[in-house]
Amino acid sequence: MTNPLVVQVIAERIMNKGINPKTAGVYTLDEITNEEYRQAVVDYQNSLRAIVPIPK
Repeated sequence: MTNPLVVQVIAERIMNKGINPKTAGVYTLDEITNEEYRQAVVDYQNSLRAIVPIPK
């Protein structure tokens, strides 16, 4: 089970090229090692793209 707030924060950091606090680098999807969270982040991003197209 994932925490929706954590998923939102991670997804928005990735989409906005925000900083990963663990690495001090730009956050990427590849840095999410938990498959459940990775899928939740992808689903969250896709749900936003369905509303407003987001450039990749």
